[in-house]
Amino acid sequence: MQDLMQKMQGQMDRLRATTDPAEQHKVMQEHMATLQEAMKDMRGMGGPTMGMMGGGPAGKRSRGTRPAAWTNACARSRAAWT
Repeated sequence: MQDLMQKMQGQMDRLRATTDPAEQHKVMQEHMATLQEAMKDMRGMGGPTMGMMGGGPAGKRSRGTRPAAWTNACARSRAAWT
C-alpha cells in the first residue's frame, strides 16, 4: 500500500510540473488507475473505502451525504479534464 501511495504522490508531482494538456490527461489517467488499484487493496484488507467517506457502508454509495463543496469540486475537476 505504501508503494502505491508513493506512486500516486509522484504522479501528482508530475501533473503539477507539466503544462502540456495531453501529458496532464495521460498522467491523470495513470493516477486514477493507481487510485482504483489502491482502493481494491484497501477493500481486501477490510479497510475504509470511498463508501465509508460518503457516510454509508463500505462498497455502497450513499445518496445525498456528500457536502456541496465536495460535489462542486468534483464537477469542476471533471469539466477540466473533458
